[in-house]
Amino acid sequence: MADGTVVIGSFDNTVYGLTASGGSVRWQYDAGAGVWSSPVVADGLFYCANTDGTLRAVEPVDAELRGDWPMFGSNAPNTAHRSVHIERG
Repeated sequence: MADGTVVIGSFDNTVYGLTASGGSVRWQYDAGAGVWSSPVVADGLFYCANTDGTLRAVEPVDAELRGDWPMFGSNAPNTAHRSVHIERG
């Protein structure tokens, strides 16, 4: 959770930002592919892994895409030392 927003991914190609207080939809982001892992937060952004092999960084307040990178595998992102890591496998 960041900025009062809970983020969940879905296989319907959508990342949903929900209000922490009531669970209502604050925003939706078209991820372009199914989101199979739980998003992680680092440096104020949410990172989610898609079924198309892309890691995307999304702003939690307005669902603005801040970056995307190829993953070279299908592992979930995790955080350590304020950084996002993907295990290659």
